[in-house]
Amino acid sequence: MEAQRLEAPVRGEFDSELVLVPWTPGPLIRIEATGRERDQKLGLPIDPSDSDVRALIDAYEALLLLTASRTDVAWRDVPVIVSAHLAVLEAASLLRWAPPAGPAEREYVCRRVRAINALADPGATEQLAYLRQAIGEPPGG
Repeated sequence: MEAQRLEAPVRGEFDSELVLVPWTPGPLIRIEATGRERDQKLGLPIDPSDSDVRALIDAYEALLLLTASRTDVAWRDVPVIVSAHLAVLEAASLLRWAPPAGPAEREYVCRRVRAINALADPGATEQLAYLRQAIGEPPGG
């Protein structure tokens, strides 16, 4: 199967770098915009030029750093990382490497930022409940 080139535009201060949300939980991938890696299907591109999208990226990366720095088992909780990763992956899928197209998309991104920030709260006893509440899901959903 022939590799397909990403057709998203490269613009702004991030011209030399693409930010990709990998398919599996872990650090975001940064690659050269014109490099060979661009043709590989490493993840979904996300546009960091929008301030709300940038806040989403920052919140996710801060959570990864926080969980990596904690020594207690509770903070190395895999569901916390998976939940945050899925929130970023969903946003990247919705946005299709563009800034939010309107108020609804912007609120969607902002809810995910709040949810990820809630997961990073050291006082949170049930992180997944905070995530569901922040994105507006009913309990048990």
